[in-house]
Amino acid sequence: MVEFFVNYRTGDEENVAALLEHALSRRFESGVFFRASKSIPPGDDYERALVTAVRRSTALLAVIGPRWLEVRDKQGQPKLDDAADWTRREILEAFGNRVRVIPVLVGKARPLAASDLPAELSELAVCEYLRLRNRDMEADLDRLAVELTRLVPELKDKKVLTPGTGGTVNNAYDDAQIGVQGTVMGNVDFGPWRDRGGR
Repeated sequence: MVEFFVNYRTGDEENVAALLEHALSRRFESGVFFRASKSIPPGDDYERALVTAVRRSTALLAVIGPRWLEVRDKQGQPKLDDAADWTRREILEAFGNRVRVIPVLVGKARPLAASDLPAELSELAVCEYLRLRNRDMEADLDRLAVELTRLVPELKDKKVLTPGTGGTVNNAYDDAQIGVQGTVMGNVDFGPWRDRGGR
């Protein structure tokens, strides 16, 4: 059961993509996240596996770091301009199948502008994004987990289970803090989540 496809660029924060998938997989049930280098068994048709996983997903998490636009092929051309590039193909497959695309900006990666992208990918520039920051990684993962459970309410986040009961607690947050059953867990600086206002 794939719900979330982790899309990333080799040469740009692929380690963060692995960390994100690993951390969130520990919070949710197994099989919810698909990441190519982990989820495709040896000998499988990887092209079919990638396309099928994207189409079956609720959302694609596009992990975008500072070098995402800059990675080039052996001829020195931007990989993103190559129609055969899998990072590009996965995102276009998601758009073509009405799968939600969530850009996850890593560190100081700037929000994408349509002018940065091939015309086919311009829709990516208007997708609302989240951010993962080294200094606030745990809080940012918490925020991402909340957003994912909003998309798939039947998901159970183990981090917000009541000890000894197996039941979920009332989890609420705003821009300044996370509260669990009315208890403030600490002030959390989530933002700016929207810097531009509002492989």
